[in-house]
Amino acid sequence: MKTIVISDVHLGSDVCQAKLLDHFLSDTDYSQVERLIINGDLFDDSQFGRLKKHHWHILSLIRKMSDSIEIIHIRGNHDLPAEILSILMGVNVVNEYVLVSNNKSIFFHHGHRYDMFTEKHKILTWMGDQIYWVLQKLDPSFALARSVKHASKTFMRNSQIIEEKSIKYAEKHHHNAVITGHTHFALARKTGEVEYYNSGCWTELPCSFIVVEDGKIELHTYDEHIHRN
Repeated sequence: MKTIVISDVHLGSDVCQAKLLDHFLSDTDYSQVERLIINGDLFDDSQFGRLKKHHWHILSLIRKMSDSIEIIHIRGNHDLPAEILSILMGVNVVNEYVLVSNNKSIFFHHGHRYDMFTEKHKILTWMGDQIYWVLQKLDPSFALARSVKHASKTFMRNSQIIEEKSIKYAEKHHHNAVITGHTHFALARKTGEVEYYNSGCWTELPCSFIVVEDGKIELHTYDEHIHRN
């Protein structure tokens, strides 16, 4: 049975690809799926007034899915408090999670615990987020936003730190793999003793997700332009 992993949906954001996610979740054959792991930042913030009709439909769909499969929601830095999330979503909310698949121990956390830049430079982080949001809105292909993000030495260094510290933590606690989110930068790195993955995001194309089955971890993209917001 499969485990599907998504992260960084950011419901409430103007660049959230909610309609695309709706199509993805609705089109999934849940007779073959055991659980869905939401690895942080399902919400963009606590302002419910920003949630559009199709954003609310995602929440309703997840609640419905929880009747047939296990839903694990790992809190991200943008998410609501765990108590509110549990009531609103009707799912299990945790700060981290360990999945054992075919004797492989896989550690999940959102990744913001190792993001020292956003904690120390909140104003600069906010300004960067605003610029990134504008670039996403100006260019529907998201190529401009991605190129700027990948060219940013600060972003790339921060992403590298999250990866390195996550791997170090996994090694210390005898996990075989670690999966994060937070950076919106989908990644699969299988070198070394600990495999490292980032599940990417649902705020820019191509959207990405991870499938875990029988100890095998695969990163996938989902880019159906016809279902774009």
